[in-house]
Amino acid sequence: MNWNQIHKYLADECSREEHHQFERWLEADEQNQQFYQSIKRIWEVSPQPVLTADQLKYLIKDDDEAWEQFKASNISSAHLNTGSANPDKYNSIRQRKKILQRPVLYTAAAIILLVTAIFIFKPYMDEPATQMAQQEYEAGPGEHISLQLNDSTRVTLNENSKLVVNKDFSRKNREVFLTGEAFFEVTRDKRHPFTVNMEKACVKVLGTEFNINSNNESEAIQVAVLKGKVSLESADVNKQSGIILTKNKLGLYDPLSGEFKIENTNATNFINWMTGRLVFKNNSLLKVSRQLEHLYDIKIEFANSKLKQRRLSANLEKQDLKAVLNIIAKTLDVDYSMENGLVTWQR
Repeated sequence: MNWNQIHKYLADECSREEHHQFERWLEADEQNQQFYQSIKRIWEVSPQPVLTADQLKYLIKDDDEAWEQFKASNISSAHLNTGSANPDKYNSIRQRKKILQRPVLYTAAAIILLVTAIFIFKPYMDEPATQMAQQEYEAGPGEHISLQLNDSTRVTLNENSKLVVNKDFSRKNREVFLTGEAFFEVTRDKRHPFTVNMEKACVKVLGTEFNINSNNESEAIQVAVLKGKVSLESADVNKQSGIILTKNKLGLYDPLSGEFKIENTNATNFINWMTGRLVFKNNSLLKVSRQLEHLYDIKIEFANSKLKQRRLSANLEKQDLKAVLNIIAKTLDVDYSMENGLVTWQR
């Protein structure tokens, strides 16, 4: 943990991942909590935020030098953000905001508290906390990576995807951070729900199998459930809405509009990047088309609405889009046209 992270937390500027990491650091050691409370009290009693991250780092760059420079500066905690030591300006701030009735005593106490905290807890700030260490797994182009977490959960990463796991994973909570696409087989643990955090959404489960696609190219974040139950929620802590997904449900979340959708699906088709197969069991062409839209990031329309009810049963090897469309068209005796990412079924 460093001064910049503490400053961001106090200023409420943390991302969801940074917020979780900071709270785990607090929980890891009672001395971490004492140090944070010391800085928080200084922050709260001053008329404006006490220190910028740069000023915090400046104070601790060298213990003896920092103490001498701090005493010589004659700058109260109310002025550390601006560098001003003008008492008239301080009085005007006090009169405007009327926050402190006894500013001299408060700022003197704040200075003593800050310097004491720096000297007592500086070792904890200079050295990375082992509880906050992270392990990263990254699959490059054309690679798939399978791994087992220490709670026996299995994760398979698709290409160009990354999973970040905290060192304290499963001791108090089970949280990971995903960029890209991955398939999860989560070990059931009622006391410790499993959470997958992404940049713009999160998925929470007890024990289940599901696939997440959070690639930037996709219009919406996709969660396909093969077994069990999961919740799909926004990463924005100010948005409480979300959806519950069960077996063979596809959850879609559009971060731009904030809209959630649930669709019926054959969830195994969303791990075709692992299995290499596309399976349809007496599905309507409409349902098949909706799955193809999500799998290949295309749009499909019907020139004749009667074609939507044609039924398809097939176990196909996953191929490029045109090869799959050719097989479906031949099987159902239909035609199609494709232009600029738009496919139209026709007769």
